[in-house]
Order: sequence, then C-alpha cells, then structure tokens
Amino acid sequence: MSVISLQHAERILIATRKVHAVLKVVRTQGFFAGERAPVRAQLKKLLDWHRYSKWYQDQLEMVQVKLNRISSVKSERDELADCLPTARHLFSENLCDAMERLLKIFQEIENVTKIYRNKMNENMPDNNQDFLLYAYGIDVSGHNRDSVNEEINRQVSIIIKICEAHLKDDSAHLRL
Repeated sequence: MSVISLQHAERILIATRKVHAVLKVVRTQGFFAGERAPVRAQLKKLLDWHRYSKWYQDQLEMVQVKLNRISSVKSERDELADCLPTARHLFSENLCDAMERLLKIFQEIENVTKIYRNKMNENMPDNNQDFLLYAYGIDVSGHNRDSVNEEINRQVSIIIKICEAHLKDDSAHLRL
C-alpha cells in the first residue's frame, strides 16, 4: 500500500470519527448551557414573540437550536465529503457506500428539521412531530430503539473496519 493510501485512510478515519461525534451532539435532546438564551433573543427580534403560546415558543427555540447545531458542524461534514473522491479511487466501494450513507443521514436530519420548521404552526397536533422525533432518536413506535443511531453506528463501524484494516496491513509490511 502506498503512503498516499495510508494518509487517506487516516484522513477518512479521523473525519469519520469527527462526524460521528458531531452527529451525537446534533441529535442530543434538550439544550446545552448557553444555547437557548441567544436563540430566544434572536427569535424575539424576528417574530411577534408574545403572541405565540409557550408550546410554540418552545418548538421554535428547539428547532432553531437544532439548525444552529447543524450549521456549526458543517466543516466536519465537509471534511468527510472531501474524502470521497479519493476514497473512490483508492479504496473499496463498501467504504464509499458507508461514507455516502453517513453523509446522507446527516443531510436527512437537516432536511427533516427544516421541513418541520417550515410546516410548524401553533395549531399543529403533536403527532406531526413524529418524523422530527425519529430523526433525533426519540422512538415514537414504542419499541425503545433509536434506529437512526443504529444506522449511524453501523456505517461508522464499516468505515473504521476498512480503514483500520488498510492501516494494519501496511504496518505488517513495515515489520517484515
């Protein structure tokens, strides 16, 4: 294996681990310290805030915090996406498929959040939240599963397994 292949395997491995970590942050329920107040201040400036119910205000805040999180980790997502052209050239299709699937999950979470924000209204029944809750790991089916997290972990495992195998193969050649 060439030095270039090793460098790219390491780069893909690092980018994947970063994306895995930021997906956990993006999908975290609730608010981190310091997230809610600036969002509320921003929304109060943009909207006639006091005319909305407490439930709707909470929904607006939650969605905007999620979108802010997604926006704040764009560089990590781009770093993995930037690895794809080289991965296609140097590595197996399985690696590329897993990378693409992981990036697609990220995009789906962002899309679902934007769709929810755009469809949201004050009279919206709670069951319209189901698809958003599913994307963020809240099981609405009653099975206590986070199938999105399971899929994320599955794709990350595939990527790590392939990249580490390449790195181990090379270290075995170096010892000979």
